[in-house]
Amino acid sequence: MPRVRAPRQDVGGNYFGQVSNVPHRLIQACESARCEGKDFPTIWRNVLRPHSLVVGLPRHEIVAGQAAILVNLRNGQTLISTVDGFSLRWM
Repeated sequence: MPRVRAPRQDVGGNYFGQVSNVPHRLIQACESARCEGKDFPTIWRNVLRPHSLVVGLPRHEIVAGQAAILVNLRNGQTLISTVDGFSLRWM
């Protein structure tokens, strides 16, 4: 009988593999746009809003003492935008 291995996690607790690959590509697209000097409204309009993984509208919260914009994803993760860049967390 084949061994079943537990999924590996990155430092942020996100799982590696096909399920988490799409959100990480979405973050890469957001970071790329941010590095090009695009602001969040532009990234929302051009990258996030048209993406099939994004659910609902962005909301504002304080995360780790910083103002953040949070966007829910269909897979249960939340994309977080702060002055430091984009990240993911599980809800």
